[in-house]
Amino acid sequence: MTDIRQYLTSAYGDDDITVLCSDYFREVYDDFTAGMSKRQKIQLLLDHCQRRDLIPSLLAALQRDRPDQYQRYTQQVIAPVQESSQRARRHFVNAKEYSIKGNYERAIAHYTQAIMLDPEEATYYRERGGNAALTKDLNQALADLNRAMELNPRSALTYLYRAAVFVEMQEYDRAIADATQAIAIDPRLALAWAIRGDAYGYQAKIELSIADTTRAIKLDTKCAFAYERRGMTYLQRGDYDQAIVDETRAIEFDPKDAIAFSIRAIAYGSKGNQDELVSDARRAVELDPHLSWAYCARGLANYAMGDYVEAITDAAQALKLDDKSARAYAIRGAAHRMKGNYGEAILDETRAITLDPRYCFAYCERGIAYCS
Repeated sequence: MTDIRQYLTSAYGDDDITVLCSDYFREVYDDFTAGMSKRQKIQLLLDHCQRRDLIPSLLAALQRDRPDQYQRYTQQVIAPVQESSQRARRHFVNAKEYSIKGNYERAIAHYTQAIMLDPEEATYYRERGGNAALTKDLNQALADLNRAMELNPRSALTYLYRAAVFVEMQEYDRAIADATQAIAIDPRLALAWAIRGDAYGYQAKIELSIADTTRAIKLDTKCAFAYERRGMTYLQRGDYDQAIVDETRAIEFDPKDAIAFSIRAIAYGSKGNQDELVSDARRAVELDPHLSWAYCARGLANYAMGDYVEAITDAAQALKLDDKSARAYAIRGAAHRMKGNYGEAILDETRAITLDPRYCFAYCERGIAYCS
């Protein structure tokens, strides 16, 4: 894509690009707006052709439009640039393979090589940013996604990736804004609806969260993430049966989803189903020993079995991984209360309430501790 972008930039003026699109790519021309720069018009054209596999048609149009100029440029510039682009593409393919295997560091290394060979390709920055986010290097992820957006401001996937990063950074308003922009560009992008629903859930906007995640499921009935997040929201609402249904669907489509096992475990525990609680909680920790939710689930399981020391240990580990987990404070506080440590119980339940003022369980536990 870099070679074509370079040719269009050097061979065509602003008005020339407008005429070219008017003659050959009317859909692109119709999307031009007043004040749009030449660079933005070129990116819109390239994005349109790339999404619809029309690059061969674009090259044919350029050749017909200015045959002599196109031939000279092909001989002098495009051939060597194409070789570099092909090498970059090979690194991109290798990076995708490593990413699928979960080797994000190797994937990032290959994306970096691709960027060095083709520094104007937005996709490489976007995917490197996505993998950086998976390694929790959120600042690098944000830098790459911002660069990708500069190169291609109409990529729904870039807005989606950045929305997910903002959720991780707990900047939920910005996550919602980016997910909304992704939806505006591609209304059928199920994950954009799911990410926005996730952000609404963290803001305790329960109905908005359920509406968005339900929309995601309608668009993609096998979207494990959408089921998982809707189940989490149902858990917040106290609808434990529906939470179990959704997390079971999430596990069906992604059997290694530790969060889904954790949420389903807590929902089972809230219904008093101790065997299912213990089974799911143990599975969650096996799948992801670095997940706060998993230790919350196992802590609840240990609490249900009367092993309060282990419950406190698990809740403490959950807080080590996420010091803003209201559920972990509440579980640890409940276990302290059962051991007669009423002062510690009150402190933990108060922290839980501060983090989540709607957490009924924490209020109940604190009230019992005060009375003890």
